[in-house]
Amino acid sequence: MKKTFLITAFAPFIFTTSAWASDYSSGVVNFMGTINSNACVVDNSSAAQTIPLGDIPVALFSNQGTVTSEVNFDIQLLNCSTETFNNATVTFTGETVSGNASVLALLEDGETPASGVGVQILQNGTKLNFDGSNATPAFTIVEGTNVMSFSAQYISVAENVTPGSANATAKFVVNYN
Repeated sequence: MKKTFLITAFAPFIFTTSAWASDYSSGVVNFMGTINSNACVVDNSSAAQTIPLGDIPVALFSNQGTVTSEVNFDIQLLNCSTETFNNATVTFTGETVSGNASVLALLEDGETPASGVGVQILQNGTKLNFDGSNATPAFTIVEGTNVMSFSAQYISVAENVTPGSANATAKFVVNYN
């Protein structure tokens, strides 16, 4: 009976010591990642980029359909392997000008946006749509690093353009096949 008493008497100290050790001498390590079948990884500098289209005078837009000079940008793919896929396409999405799936609408991002103008993205001179329905023509993937080149420009979508901020956002998804 004494043995039972001693064990019972010391049990709270054993558990208390373990609780103290847990608070001050232990922790948690989480490991996170993804194992996927993608052929490549989008470079971080390509995943969130800002393309400066310039400070354009409103007088440049003399009529509907007037465009500014193209500004080039790239989407870079890293660590590409051709074991699973050989081609990549890009699908762009974004809020468009009413009735025109190939022109991004300007954002109302705290500033008064310009009106009568939007942004278009081109690949080899061909306008791309932002409704997600059409991907770019396929790029052939090579082992290692791949660069997909595009350009962007302002385009007037009305006869009259008014000054203001001229920012737009497009999201993209790289598809492999």
